Amino acid sequence: MNHKKYECHSQYKCVCGARHNKLICESGDSTKTISTECAKENGKVNKTFESPHDQDSTSQSNASVLSNCGKRKNILFSNAEIYLHTANYQRIKIRAILDAASNVCVLTKKISNSLGLKKQKIKTPVSGLNGLWQNIEWKVKTFIFNEDRSFNEQVEFLIVDEITELNPSQTLDITNVEIPQFLNLVDKSFYEANEINALISADIFFKVLKHNTYKVNEEFFFKESQFGWIACGKLQEKEVSKQNQCFLARNDTLQDTLKHFFDLEGLGIRDDPVSNEKDQAMEIFNETVEFKNDRYVVHLPFRKSYDELYDNYSLAKQRFQNLWRRFSHDPELHQQYREIIRDYVEQGIIEEVKDDIKVNESNRPLYYLPHQVVRKEGRLTCKTRIVFDAGNHQNNELSLNDCLWPGKNLNPNLLDLLIDFRLNKTAVCSDIKQAFLQICLAEEHKDAVRFLWSNEEPCVHKKPKLHVYRFNRVNFGVSSSPFLLAATIRHHIEKYKNDYPDTVLLLDKCFYVDDLIYGGKGFEEALQLSRSAKNITEVAGMDLRKWISNDSNLMEQWKKEKFDVYPADKTVSLGVNTTKVLELSWETHEDYLKMDTRSLLEFVSIDKNTKRFILQAVGRIFDPLGLITPFTIRVKCLIQDLWSEKIPWDDPLPPHIEREWKRWCEELPHLENLKMSRLVLDSTIDEDIIELHSFCDASKKAYGAAIYIKSRTRNGISVKIVNSKSRVAPLNGVTLPRLELVGALIAARMTSKVGKIVNSKRSCVQYHWTDSKIVIFWIKRSKPAGNNSLLIELTKSPV
Repeated sequence: MNHKKYECHSQYKCVCGARHNKLICESGDSTKTISTECAKENGKVNKTFESPHDQDSTSQSNASVLSNCGKRKNILFSNAEIYLHTANYQRIKIRAILDAASNVCVLTKKISNSLGLKKQKIKTPVSGLNGLWQNIEWKVKTFIFNEDRSFNEQVEFLIVDEITELNPSQTLDITNVEIPQFLNLVDKSFYEANEINALISADIFFKVLKHNTYKVNEEFFFKESQFGWIACGKLQEKEVSKQNQCFLARNDTLQDTLKHFFDLEGLGIRDDPVSNEKDQAMEIFNETVEFKNDRYVVHLPFRKSYDELYDNYSLAKQRFQNLWRRFSHDPELHQQYREIIRDYVEQGIIEEVKDDIKVNESNRPLYYLPHQVVRKEGRLTCKTRIVFDAGNHQNNELSLNDCLWPGKNLNPNLLDLLIDFRLNKTAVCSDIKQAFLQICLAEEHKDAVRFLWSNEEPCVHKKPKLHVYRFNRVNFGVSSSPFLLAATIRHHIEKYKNDYPDTVLLLDKCFYVDDLIYGGKGFEEALQLSRSAKNITEVAGMDLRKWISNDSNLMEQWKKEKFDVYPADKTVSLGVNTTKVLELSWETHEDYLKMDTRSLLEFVSIDKNTKRFILQAVGRIFDPLGLITPFTIRVKCLIQDLWSEKIPWDDPLPPHIEREWKRWCEELPHLENLKMSRLVLDSTIDEDIIELHSFCDASKKAYGAAIYIKSRTRNGISVKIVNSKSRVAPLNGVTLPRLELVGALIAARMTSKVGKIVNSKRSCVQYHWTDSKIVIFWIKRSKPAGNNSLLIELTKSPV
């Protein structure tokens, strides 16, 4: 589940032969009623979908009810009658589904109105089967409780018009079902077709669930809960009306996707953020970092006491059971997963926790990391990775990430690194093998990174025997891990600044997370730097691998010195010589850069044509150097048109916008043919001063600037683009001369940024070009008119 059919790796199909899950098949032979798992003791009652955390997305909520009825037995949802508080502290009884696979609670509008409570305005997208969307606009908080109030919990509900059809879909015949009198049923009319008023999430589900189970037969049973006994299982072989129901709520905003895109837009034209805040994570690191047994040992930078960290064992267990069911249908995935776990054990990265302590008795932080698999095609190494989730938590509880200082971003500026990469004749890339896992974790914090695993073979009808493991090393899924890695690398290389001053300076500014990206004037310099870098990092237990360069002689020398070189076989085709440099494709044989648009092409092939879909597509564009600015500015203008015409998120696009969007998508595949020389300073360059030229322009729709580098060579003049930026013009009637002025300011800022980087290699002079005489007049005035900050800044730049 949780993927499109063209992304499915499973070899199995529906019984009808089509590539969809049999649970949503329209064929009468394959349909049946489905419910969420009502009781873990009954292996025949299976949930029909995976937990939302088993998706690639990192932050979302999920609520699902699915049924498909045909000539099969009816499976009862875990229905319960519960009480809610009203605004005047009265109580009302409602009928709810207790859902073991949901992490969001849902309430019908009808019940919400009867509560009389104040509702809060929100904007939450809701997705159903086949990508159908709607927006949830309101939520409400209230208390749910049982009849004697022995259970009382505050809950936040999303408000919807309807959750499901009647459940069960028709009244069931229970004349042959013997129900003991001593069972206090929470829903005495469980067999009658009644409406559902609420959906209760998994965190509440596991709080109210008790251990006792009463089996009526092999397929029907009752499960004890805080509300009473809940009817679960299969009833009655009978022809029933065919219907399909699905409700899927997902808190999946575009904020994270678009934030990354617009952060790249600001590179080179906005100053790097400067924070005067106290860096608590760095203080903790400096006070606690140690070097033991050839590895660094660090502490997790906790911001609060351990008592506030919630023991999430039950949620982690549920997440693992979802994963285990997936393994039962995908043995190959299970084998790959198991090999990774086995390798971790053999390397000492993880260890099994022999005791069965679930309560924090030693005043240490205790937390269980849910985990899932991520498959990514096109990587140089493993295609299957295990991703751990340190953000998992119940409502009103704190996750591990909530309790940690994330630490400051210690990585170098992305644009600075890429521009510097283009200035060196010989370019080099490498990365640290399993970088995070090379740093040890302090003993007192290991129990904060536990996780569940089973060494058994997966089986649908058998619960796995769970084993508890914990990490001995820093785990990538924890929010503070990138900081801990960068801080450890800096701390380590600082020790060698007297012995290897040039290498230390290079490592300090050329390590981006675990990637080493640098260059040299030629073979000798690049080779010496690679030797020093390898020696320094090996002392810290970090292995630099996948060495690759555009210099074939350097590659051969690395092989002689037993470097881990990529590609290792010199007889492979040239296509394998393409590697990734911070998500840009670099063809080392011909030494050019190009855009990798495969992911974007796959996404736009879905062809939804809505405002939401266009924004999701734009968020997948990665162009920090602005090499395709003329192409991306068109879609940015298109987004502005979507907002100016106030088009709803999921409505069809107007014809004129749809035509422009389709034209843009049709041209997208041609970006694969666009190649840019990596090296912007020609290898035969004379010792003349090089020149930077900025060009700016504006129209009523957009403004922008581009920077070129000009140099004299023995063969003539070389002019190559360095980077460019563009912005959409505001809609509030800004005059064209004013836009030209803003374009000139962007050009000046970009040139200043590039000039500092180029001056570290060679002397350069800057030239700024604009076709606006008004802007030139404004800049050349001895005193800018009024307090115009744009002009004041521009007058400080050479024109």
